Amino acid sequence: GLQLFICAAIPAWAPSFLNRYYDIEPGRAAVLAAGFILVGGVGMVLGGIVNDILVRRAPGRTAAYAAAICLTSGVLLLAAFQLPTGWTQLGLIATGLFVGAAIPGPAGAMVANLTDPKVHGSAFATLTLANNFLGLAPGAYVTGLLADRLGGLLESLQLIPVTCLVAGSLFLAVTRRYGHDLERRP
Repeated sequence: GLQLFICAAIPAWAPSFLNRYYDIEPGRAAVLAAGFILVGGVGMVLGGIVNDILVRRAPGRTAAYAAAICLTSGVLLLAAFQLPTGWTQLGLIATGLFVGAAIPGPAGAMVANLTDPKVHGSAFATLTLANNFLGLAPGAYVTGLLADRLGGLLESLQLIPVTCLVAGSLFLAVTRRYGHDLERRP
């Protein structure tokens, strides 16, 4: 859920960001922001495919892959919002969202791998609730609150990728136990 915070926040605030810092009129800025959403959608699908390939012979790699997604996207987005406006910044934002949106594949695989198939519906519903409660729902709202408190949208966008680093740290912590837990499942 924490990783998906940026997947909600950045696309929601991208039209304002593009209007304010790139001087793009609002309608065109909204169309460009939709491109960020599409990039994230492609990242979600490819992230699941990559996870399936990586864990074919070593299922314990899923948690490490999830950590890599979070940490990589966090670093890319932290760097992007430090850069001056331009194509490099927009490219890093898109790349950060592409990588960051890949998290549902490994996160879902971890839930599926560690729960009894009889309760997969409940397990995935709980995962979806966590994704919404921790990331998608508060992402845009908290970004706006931070913008008000920190003095501007850019300052807020410079801070929110920290959620990716927190998520990555949590997945790293899980990495130590995940392989052992896989071996113990019925």
